[in-house]
Amino acid sequence: MLKHAIRLLMLMVIPLVLCAACGQAEQGTTDVTDPLPTAAVTEAASGDAEGGASSEAAACSHVTDAEIGETIGKPVSRHEENSGQCTYYTDDPLLFVTLNVDTEDAESSWQGVKIGNSLAGAAENKVEGIGGEAFFGARDILYVKDGDIFLSLEAGFDTETRERAKKLAPMILAKLK
Repeated sequence: MLKHAIRLLMLMVIPLVLCAACGQAEQGTTDVTDPLPTAAVTEAASGDAEGGASSEAAACSHVTDAEIGETIGKPVSRHEENSGQCTYYTDDPLLFVTLNVDTEDAESSWQGVKIGNSLAGAAENKVEGIGGEAFFGARDILYVKDGDIFLSLEAGFDTETRERAKKLAPMILAKLK
């Protein structure tokens, strides 16, 4: 449970801190400190922390390649499971789907993402009509909490990213209920 929340937080915070550091260096500010202990970052990134949601064990088992392909309008060529998330790839490098699901401690995952966004100064663009609560955060990742289900969903890297995520989320939530 806690392992999943920590991993999600680290996956969000580390890239945002690095991006912020790059932006500060361009502005002439070089005083960047890492607010997270190195051991905690390494442990969270490697998945060696104690505990964890069993839903992580089969990240790609929640949705099939065919279901993703049908929803996004392009066939999935392969998928990869890594660190409790599943990434579905198409032949277009800008069109992919990365899915994280937590059905054991959704509240902790939700709070971890909200804290991570707050620390990074990322906007939360609320989305109505998907789950109990939903918002787009940094990199147009859709975060959804619906009862005891938490999911994060990145649906590509182009101008249709948000629309694809809004189509995928209800389908995935329905399968998880």
